[in-house]
Amino acid sequence: MKKIFSLWISILLTITSFPQISSDNFIRGVDISTTPQIKNAGGVWKQNNVVDDVLDIFKNNGANYVRLRLWHTPTNKYCGLDSTLAFAKEIKAKGFKFLLDIHYSDWWADPGQQTKPAAWNGLSFAVLTDSVRSYTKRVIQALK
Repeated sequence: MKKIFSLWISILLTITSFPQISSDNFIRGVDISTTPQIKNAGGVWKQNNVVDDVLDIFKNNGANYVRLRLWHTPTNKYCGLDSTLAFAKEIKAKGFKFLLDIHYSDWWADPGQQTKPAAWNGLSFAVLTDSVRSYTKRVIQALK
C-alpha cells in the first residue's frame, strides 16, 4: 500500500510540476479561403440568427489564426495572388495571425497530387527551379 501511495504522490508531483499553458498559446484557426467567393455570390454569415461579418464571428468565438490557400493561376479570380492579398489585409486588420498555404498549382494540390501550374509546363528543370524561387519570393514580398 505504501508503494502505491508513493507512486500516486510521484505521479501527482510530476503532473503539477508542468508549467501552466495559457490558452493564448493555442492556435484556434480557420481556413476561410472561399469567403470572398461566397460573399460575391450573395452569401451571408449569421450568429444567433443575426447577420454579421464572418471574421467578427470567428474572432468573437475565440479564433486567432486564419489560413488562406494560394493557387498560381486559378481558373477564376479566387485564391489567386491579388484576391488572397486583399483578403489577407482584411484578416490582419481584424487582429488575426495569418497563415498562407501556397499550392504551387492552379488548383488543389496535396502530397499525393501535385500538378504544376500550366504556366510552368514544359520548362526545363533549371528554369522550373528558378520559376518556383521567383514566384515564392514575389508572394512573400507582396505579403510584407
